[in-house]
This record gives sequence, structure tokens and C-alpha cells, in this order.
Amino acid sequence: MTLTELIIEEFDFEMSNTRTTLGLIPEDKLNWKPHEKSYSFAELGTHIGNLLNWATGIVEENSFNISASENNAEERKSFNACKEILNNFDVKAQNAHDKILNLTDEKLAKSWTLLEGEKILFTLPRYFVLRQFVINHVIHHRAQLTVYLRLNNIPLPNLYGPTADE
Repeated sequence: MTLTELIIEEFDFEMSNTRTTLGLIPEDKLNWKPHEKSYSFAELGTHIGNLLNWATGIVEENSFNISASENNAEERKSFNACKEILNNFDVKAQNAHDKILNLTDEKLAKSWTLLEGEKILFTLPRYFVLRQFVINHVIHHRAQLTVYLRLNNIPLPNLYGPTADE
């Protein structure tokens, strides 16, 4: 199995689990948040989908400078309906899947750099960056979403095996 095949299999598995979890967001609680500093359901769901935009930059560029990026208003906006959150996720997950699927193992092994102005924050293999900044980052926020669901007495999905709700 190639490196590309391995990462796309992991990506597809985790995005399927994420979509299942996003599908449980209650329409009537989109503005609910567990704490004043936390995202609301709508903001968290939107953020999870928008994280997938990182795949494009990681695949198509050799670096990203966080100082040069603008606060994209589109990225900060949250959707006002569960259908919109799911559609956003579906479109961006498919786009990320397609970008990753077209990578060669050679390109996955090449270095990718995150900069802050002139300062190099890190340089790591593109494969590692895709796993950390796309897949694992989505998993992290999906885990937050499961806490939101639990706090609202919504049964949790079977992501890696049975849950206490089964």
C-alpha cells in the first residue's frame, strides 16, 4: 500500500465519523455553548468543515505564512442551519479528499513549512502536516462536539466502538 493510499483511507474513515457526529447537532440548539469562551454548536460545526481548507494549502503550496493571512470573514462566519453545516463539510471534505488522492508518495514525503513572518515555526513532511493540521485537528474538534452532545443528553455515535449509549 502506498503512503497516499494509507492517508486517504485514514482521512475517509475519520471524515465519515465526523459527518456522523455533525449530523447529530440539534437544529434548535445551534447557538448553545457550554461556556462563554466556547464556540456554539453552529460555530464549532462550521469550524470543523472549514479546517478542511488547510488540505488545499498543504497540498498545493510548500509553506504557509500565518502573518500574511487575513482574517477571512467567510471562514469566521457560522452557518445558521444544520443542513448548511453538513453541506459545508461535505463540499470541503470531498475537495480535500480529491487533493490528497492526487498526491504522489514523493510529494507527501517532501517538507512543508509554517511561518510567522520571517520566523519558521516548523518544517515537517507534508504527510505529517496533513495528519496533524487536517485529520487530527478535525478529530480534536469532533471530540469537543461529542462533549457538547453529551451535555445536551444526545446519544453519542459509535465512532471507534460501542458507546455508553448503546
